[in-house]
Amino acid sequence: MIGKYFSIAMALIVSYVMFGCSSTSSVPPALPKSVDTSTTHRYQLILPSSFTTHSDGNWYLWVRAIGDSTYYSVELDSSIIVSDSREYFGNITIPHALDSLSDAKISEETSANPKTPGRVLLSGQYSSLQSIFALSTNNVPGISGLSSASGMVTFTTLSNDTTRAKNEFYLLHFVNGVALPGSTLPGAPAGWRYGLWVIDTDFFPYHQFFYGFFTRSDSANLDPTNLDYPLPGGYNEALLTDPGATLEVTLEPALDPVGRPSAPSTLVIFQGKLSEFIFLNETLALQNVWAQHETSGMLSIQ
Repeated sequence: MIGKYFSIAMALIVSYVMFGCSSTSSVPPALPKSVDTSTTHRYQLILPSSFTTHSDGNWYLWVRAIGDSTYYSVELDSSIIVSDSREYFGNITIPHALDSLSDAKISEETSANPKTPGRVLLSGQYSSLQSIFALSTNNVPGISGLSSASGMVTFTTLSNDTTRAKNEFYLLHFVNGVALPGSTLPGAPAGWRYGLWVIDTDFFPYHQFFYGFFTRSDSANLDPTNLDYPLPGGYNEALLTDPGATLEVTLEPALDPVGRPSAPSTLVIFQGKLSEFIFLNETLALQNVWAQHETSGMLSIQ
């Protein structure tokens, strides 16, 4: 009897080994589930209502977390004016917990879907105690030193025709006959460069005479019209003897190739009113007006 049951059991075991278990053979092995760590958060950015943007670009918010070199961004395309503030709001995707956030930046970009911050105008660190980012132009290297810079131009020329000085100027001053830099501007911030303009509002449309870009106050323009002096400035055929004209140094987006922009940036650093009479080696002290662009703001993410 026992031998009978033993034979039946052995037959079942052999059948299982040869043909497998039909109830489980069609089920594939379990795979680990894909976990999406991206999290969508609501942000609110509050800036002064006077905050203006450059017409040639779009503004982006960038946020980074501790231990992650990647900046996560969103275009700032929705805002409202509330009292004396401009408020931007929307959603941003950050694959990190909020308590691990590190810093944030506001930048102007001209390319679609930028991968890294380009022309940064505001930045700030995350405060875990207050759960906000305190943003400021004074936190951006290079930009933070603009408000303390000074500048002057000299109308001069090495041409035998000294009347060219009415159309030619440089950011320089002479000391014992030696041309020295006429500005204490720091090197242009990353993604930016300086522009030299003469704007005449006595005409419509306004006259906008472009004198070139530069990145250092001790070097010539990037695309100089005159190399008589290896300093920012140059020559333009337009007459500069209209008392309604203003000489301006602006902060401009660094675009390639170097060429004449369609209009001056609204980010003016220096201004100086021209007089009706300009003489050889006449100087013009420039007023620093950057303080009107110094901006602070608050960013909260929930």
